[in-house]
Amino acid sequence: MKIRSTLILFGILLLGLGIFALLQILDIKPASERAELSMYLLPSLNLEKQPGMGQTTRVTVNPSTFSTIKIERAATGEQPAAIWEWMRENNQWKMVSPQPFRVDENAVSGLLSQIASAQRESMSGLSSSLADYGLDKPQLTVTLTKGDKSYTVKVGKQGPIAQDPIYYVVSSESDSKPMAVKKSRIEKLFEPIGYYRNKRFFTSSFGINEIQLSGASRELLHLKLENNRWKYVQPLLGDADNGMVQLTSTELASLQVESPSDFVYDGALSDDVLKKYGLTAGKEAYVITLKQPAPGGNPAQIITETVRIGMVESADLIGQGQKAGLALISSPFAWGWPVHLAAVVDAKLQVNPSGSAKIYYALKEGENSIMRLRSPQPTGTWPIMATLAKKVDEFRSRQLLSLDVPKLDAIDFTSGSDQMRLRRPELKPDGSIPANWQIYFDQRAKVAADLKVVENLINACQKVAMHDAKGFLDDEGRQKAWFGTDPVDMGFDKPQAMLTFWLDALVRDAQGKVTNENDPIFKDGIKDKFTARLTIGKKDDKRHVVYVKREMPGLQPVILAIPDPWIQAGNPNLPQQMNAMQSYSLSQLVSGGYLAFREHALPSMRADLAQTMTVLRNNQLLELVKEEKKDDKGSISWAWQMTKPVKSSSNAAEFVLDNLNQWSAQSLISDRATAKDWEEKFGLGSKPFMKYTIATKPDDKGKAESYSYIIGKKIENQSAYPNHVYARLEVQPASGTAPESNQLVFALPWTMVQTLDVELHDTIIFPYEPNSKPNTMTFQWNQSVDGKPVQTTMMEMKWDEAKKEWSISQWKDSQGKAMADLPKLDQAKIEGMLAASGMPSSRATGPRFNPLQAHRFLIYSGTLDPAWRLQPSHATQPPSLIIELKYAQGTNRTLVLGTAYEPKEADMPSLAGRKFILASSSALPGAVFLVEESGYGELCKRPDYFFLPIPGIPPAPSSPAPTVPTPTVPKSP
Repeated sequence: MKIRSTLILFGILLLGLGIFALLQILDIKPASERAELSMYLLPSLNLEKQPGMGQTTRVTVNPSTFSTIKIERAATGEQPAAIWEWMRENNQWKMVSPQPFRVDENAVSGLLSQIASAQRESMSGLSSSLADYGLDKPQLTVTLTKGDKSYTVKVGKQGPIAQDPIYYVVSSESDSKPMAVKKSRIEKLFEPIGYYRNKRFFTSSFGINEIQLSGASRELLHLKLENNRWKYVQPLLGDADNGMVQLTSTELASLQVESPSDFVYDGALSDDVLKKYGLTAGKEAYVITLKQPAPGGNPAQIITETVRIGMVESADLIGQGQKAGLALISSPFAWGWPVHLAAVVDAKLQVNPSGSAKIYYALKEGENSIMRLRSPQPTGTWPIMATLAKKVDEFRSRQLLSLDVPKLDAIDFTSGSDQMRLRRPELKPDGSIPANWQIYFDQRAKVAADLKVVENLINACQKVAMHDAKGFLDDEGRQKAWFGTDPVDMGFDKPQAMLTFWLDALVRDAQGKVTNENDPIFKDGIKDKFTARLTIGKKDDKRHVVYVKREMPGLQPVILAIPDPWIQAGNPNLPQQMNAMQSYSLSQLVSGGYLAFREHALPSMRADLAQTMTVLRNNQLLELVKEEKKDDKGSISWAWQMTKPVKSSSNAAEFVLDNLNQWSAQSLISDRATAKDWEEKFGLGSKPFMKYTIATKPDDKGKAESYSYIIGKKIENQSAYPNHVYARLEVQPASGTAPESNQLVFALPWTMVQTLDVELHDTIIFPYEPNSKPNTMTFQWNQSVDGKPVQTTMMEMKWDEAKKEWSISQWKDSQGKAMADLPKLDQAKIEGMLAASGMPSSRATGPRFNPLQAHRFLIYSGTLDPAWRLQPSHATQPPSLIIELKYAQGTNRTLVLGTAYEPKEADMPSLAGRKFILASSSALPGAVFLVEESGYGELCKRPDYFFLPIPGIPPAPSSPAPTVPTPTVPKSP
């Protein structure tokens, strides 16, 4: 490029820079920037010049950066001249003129933001004469101060009437040139002063820790929050309901006026003024006092705020209220008040049926402003008034008791003649809760308490609660209302029990253990200062409650009607399986006395160490031993074997062990029974109903432990222990003294007895044959009808391999005559009887032989009683049915079915009420066992059991098997 061209370009650049510098010096702005600046009444507050090229950008007005707001109002008609001024201190707005009113922070900040960011309207033809637009004597002048600068906006006349009219204004940045702005852009200037005042009476609803309600219209209520629990200060009623008080504190703290027009009086509070508004000291309808810590300050700095509420009732007030509203909107410059105010005033007043109106006025202590309170509708519910009208009882905690359980270490319990002292021997300094309670008696040695029972009692006292305030029966009037025409009887003259609680009361060492374990002693002066005392009175079945008197130091006694049983509803937000309801019966928990509270845990037996089992039941003595077995690979297994009265495997011994280990002495009958009591009273001596004795493997010294589970008589008191028997567990340790639990007699459910009543012998008579079945079966029926001689019928069936079916090969009656036409057989019934199921059925619908299972053995070996009808050769009492199955390999199976048998509960508890048939077999000579009557009864009665039915011919009548009295089982040696 030539030097000449370069110089020309360089000159053009210098000329451009010079022009730009001149524009900056003369502050001549581009057209776009001038248009943007012309949008605002106060452009400098909305546009900010950026460093560098001098461009401007919009910024958001921040009210917290301003220090003062001042509004000067000119006198108009009935509206006098006024100056309103706010100042910002400690990051809050405060009104300094006309009075130091509390302000609505949002309203004042909103006013500032609206004026500072107001936009003008684009209008042509406006003259420069301020007088033409009422700006020489403006009706409103607002001045904003930010740092060392002030910004002013003056409001003159209103423009043409329109839905959103314009007002003529001039600002400190408009060079005294009139501008137009829509009213909606500066509407907060026209609000009454009440709009900017704080309409709430209390600082906050958070952190309130003390409430006092009084006044001529209600009884005194004083509540205080202590250790996160609300308590009554006056009257002295103990704990309050935390949820109810918290809700009430929020409702009280939200008390406020509804409208700017409700600020009805500011000035000196003379006696006449106070009387006019029902606020004469001592005669106010309500007085509310709330206390709370100062926001963000020291908790010790408490803010106390009191609001007095007066009530005036007068028919004239309706008209006065309407007139006041009409007067306020009659002037041409009504400051934005709603034009329908007169109608609102009338609608908001609470009108009595007599036609008079109740109007409530409020005055905050320390201020000289009176505000009007209004109800939402004449006949509606006014929430704040409903809150103020709440009775003292409505705040009371309906919970029976509230204790600091980790510190609870002493309980005295009196129930009937039992007077016991529950003490916690250890209370760890770190606050952890050891699971230990001891019971002390004057006439007994100390004994460990049952932790679960003690915890249930404590939980019940902590959780049970009344449904509503009607259950407070503190005075005669409430008691009469509760009982109606019934006599007032709460049973406190002869209570069920009395419970006295102490917290952190016992003398302990540095480790938290009591210094006197034989009988822990109280700290000085503590014994007589119990934490709480409950007297459990009568259980009222008619009203499903129990009456409780609660006494606490410094508080008046309280009588409560507690639901009994008390049921806590589940949480509807939880899944059903996690939503179990809790239930407590206080009267039941205290009725057990000492035996219910003392430790009654039974020693636990290690089932894996069990070596021998001796069983005495149903006049039989059984002995079993656990034997070690090795397979061909050397793997060791253990199996129970019966050794007496016969040898047999036992599959049920482990089941018995598991159930014995589930015994519980929860329902304790006695812990001081004598040997005579065991023998005569409980049936737990030499002739128990059942007795299971388990011996463990010997220890390294050759000594073994034994556990004897003894079952005695049925308990006669069926109301207290329905279907229970007396029981005890006697443990003989390998060394040392026997456990104290050996003395316990407890109630055992009859269902547990039935569970233990299982057959310990192998119940399989004919084992499972998966690959073979008989080729010949012989059935011999011996029947006697109506006392006639025994009639014998014999049938032989053979398997036809070619036809793959069973057929009758022989049939003879008692005279030896053969049947001429042999009927067809029901192959399905036969196959069902012989089917190889592999799993014996205890409830078979027909006879089953593969396998054949017994339900119980009557005898394991011995002489057969002729009455059982199990002797094939007996002439007068032969078996009901003899079945012989012959197999191709030469083996035979014989089953003999005798008389019907119905076990008695005293002999076989688990089988009582069911019907069986006595049986014997070739597999176990000398043994008598039971088979289900439902499976074999029809076969025993009907020789034609296997016949296919012949159309038109009914089956032959069956002969019932005779039932004999339950046979006496011979005692085992």
